[in-house]
Amino acid sequence: MPKIELSKVTNVTLYTGNNSPWYCTCSCPCCSQRKREQHYEGTLDQANTFFEMLPNLKQLYILGNPDPTVDLDFCHQIMKMAMARKINVSFSTSGIGGKVSYEKLLKGIPNSIVDYVSVSIDTVDEQKLNILKGRQYSLKKSVDGIKWLLDNGYTVKIQYKCQYINEQKIKNKNVQN
Repeated sequence: MPKIELSKVTNVTLYTGNNSPWYCTCSCPCCSQRKREQHYEGTLDQANTFFEMLPNLKQLYILGNPDPTVDLDFCHQIMKMAMARKINVSFSTSGIGGKVSYEKLLKGIPNSIVDYVSVSIDTVDEQKLNILKGRQYSLKKSVDGIKWLLDNGYTVKIQYKCQYINEQKIKNKNVQN
């Protein structure tokens, strides 16, 4: 196997966790990150070692538990570690924690180092959204969180899944256009 020069790595996706007893707050039936039978693990010491192994890291994409809203304190600490090293961060979230989660997660993290926050909004039909998220989900809470992000200068990226439950609406919209 060829040797990898870690000093050349500038962009990484980091799956985080703090030996957390929690799972993702959603149970999306199609989620590629869904591992209900296993906890994500990780410690701040391991994260520090990770940063030291990649001295030229410039961009860090955080997936935590897999949703950072599950373990806000741990993911916040990872962002602070990245900030101290002048590494830009991005992260994905279900959006389920809304504004309260973002306020905690991003406390003291300037928008200038956050490339974007990717929020999963699979439909604007709340009944269908509950099915797609595998639980009761407040679209209003998620939208209010997105508004808070935008109002505070963070860039938002929406993750949308074209799935069977949305297919008819997509087809109808295409026919009308």
